[in-house]
Amino acid sequence: MIKYLITSLLLLIQIHAAQAMDQDLRAQASFYIDTYGLVDAKTMPLADRANKIFDRIRQIAEEPIDLTPSLRIINSSGRPWAIALPDGYIILSKAAIEICYKNVSPEEGDARLAFVLGHELAHLSTNDFWHRKMYLSLSGEHNEKSLDKIRHAILSAAKAQGATENDWREVIKRKELQADDAGFLYASLAGFRTDQIFSDSDNNRDFLQTWVNQTQTLDDELHFNAKERSAFLRNRFKQIMTQVEYFMSGVRLAHFGQFEDAMHFFEKFQKAFPAHEVLNNLGFVHLQLARKHMPNALRYQYWLPTFMDNAPAFVTRTRTMDTSLSPISLQHLQKSIKYFKKAVSAHSNNRLSLVNLAAAYMYLGEFHNARAYIEQARKLDLKSPSVNEIRALILYEQEKDIDMWPKTMSILKKLADLDIPTAWFNLAQLYESRGRSNEAKTYWQRIIALKDSTPKPIFLIACNKIYSQDICLKDKKDLIDPPFSTNPTVGSNIESATVKNSVKDWQRRREEIGPLTVDMLVSKKGDLYLAIEDNIAIIVVKNHALKSIHQLLKCCGNPQSTHSFGDAEIWSYGQKWSALVEHGTVKEVWLKGI
Repeated sequence: MIKYLITSLLLLIQIHAAQAMDQDLRAQASFYIDTYGLVDAKTMPLADRANKIFDRIRQIAEEPIDLTPSLRIINSSGRPWAIALPDGYIILSKAAIEICYKNVSPEEGDARLAFVLGHELAHLSTNDFWHRKMYLSLSGEHNEKSLDKIRHAILSAAKAQGATENDWREVIKRKELQADDAGFLYASLAGFRTDQIFSDSDNNRDFLQTWVNQTQTLDDELHFNAKERSAFLRNRFKQIMTQVEYFMSGVRLAHFGQFEDAMHFFEKFQKAFPAHEVLNNLGFVHLQLARKHMPNALRYQYWLPTFMDNAPAFVTRTRTMDTSLSPISLQHLQKSIKYFKKAVSAHSNNRLSLVNLAAAYMYLGEFHNARAYIEQARKLDLKSPSVNEIRALILYEQEKDIDMWPKTMSILKKLADLDIPTAWFNLAQLYESRGRSNEAKTYWQRIIALKDSTPKPIFLIACNKIYSQDICLKDKKDLIDPPFSTNPTVGSNIESATVKNSVKDWQRRREEIGPLTVDMLVSKKGDLYLAIEDNIAIIVVKNHALKSIHQLLKCCGNPQSTHSFGDAEIWSYGQKWSALVEHGTVKEVWLKGI
């Protein structure tokens, strides 16, 4: 009964708020832009910083139906501070940005602003346009007439269902807490230091209290007060960080090729937060597990640029599903498609999932479906090399009655001129398929020249086209040692006396994740040991001497490969270790045993 009542009240609130806003010009971004004008990012560097933060948060946040969220920064020294509007815009005042960065470090200011923008995106994604901020006038006076009208209409409807005035107030207040919760999670997943929003290092005040004081926004009947909101977020902080760590552990395991283990961590995270990122990653690990059970001829015909891909993905030409795919491979492919489609539904601008979805359909030999999704991705980014490369191969495969060779080769050659190794490989394979080995040789040699930054299967295919297998196996380096060692090491048993003595001051959490018994041991400095079935599987070192990319390159040279990860990159130095690099800084070093 209570659940029904709350649902009914929310529906009534949205209907009556929508009716009021239909008659209120302040529900449209044009009104604020017209009144205040936009801030020029050239004259306010923090505005440019805010736009970049918004782009990061927007990639994480759930996408509203039929809307593309946009940020507009207005030249206002007061209200409106930050509001989400029904036309898909979030309005942020210049003064709101200044409050976020006042008397704190840039990193802390970023976290504060990420939280504010995440909170508003949460309102946008759930169509919560009824909240109090919508009814503040531009002069700073409260537009109580509009709010009273909504109060009266909702209260009358609520009473008709046996509810009280306090019922609908509590519903709205809890929706505000939910927006706080979502904003906090979005900012955390985007990599911002959300632990820093709780207190100001100079005056020991919570950011929410600072926000209330600076904006002169009094606690009211439609919001929990700043102390209540801060207490809520503090209690949620550990839970949210635990969920984020599930996600990151899945990323690290998938990066090192432990796809079965990674799948369980992603599934654990999905139960708490079914965001498009985790849906894409679940699709990705199932795609890789499908490859694991494919015959080599099916795995190594094309080299496709997919994402989160430590071991490159391949697709064959003119293969049929019935003869080429084992039942288990087919099962994983179908699961990967299911998750990729969910990811695309959650976020229509999700180019990565569209590309991965096209690749999955290519494995199935369903090139018309692959073409449909790659064209969607191309609309989002017409110049994307990865999109255009996959599209070229689909064109070649799809049109059996028309020779698309000239078109495909033209696209791939343009990409090859940009020094894209996947294009070299695919050009060479297509030339070989037509018996033109001399033309293929040029591209094989380019791949061989990059032996230390080329995945082993690719290098061996290229090398064996020109040299003997013995020379190729001898010439390929598989392992690069990390620049430092740890104690204990990867593979150590956490129940051993040596390990217990080394981590006796660390926090330890033990739990079941799927069929796995998992231990997470975290030091005071943030280093992490991830143990699976009592053995350390991955070590994450955050406190290390490699502070900059310059130091990393000086010590270890160029990585074997790089992979995008949000605003960051994963630099891979072979099977033993990788570095997470962001804005010129080495944020983490990941160590894995062989």
